[in-house]
Amino acid sequence: MFEFIKGRLAGKTPDRAVIEINGIGFSIAIPLSTYESLPELNKEI
Repeated sequence: MFEFIKGRLAGKTPDRAVIEINGIGFSIAIPLSTYESLPELNKEI
């Protein structure tokens, strides 16, 4: 389990966010309320 992840937002769907860190993409399950507050793609998160 991860406490937190920081990186670039590489992709997003209403139930997933993909965070790219040093060439590795982490797919993270998210609630719809988080999806609505995500930044634009390729922004730091």
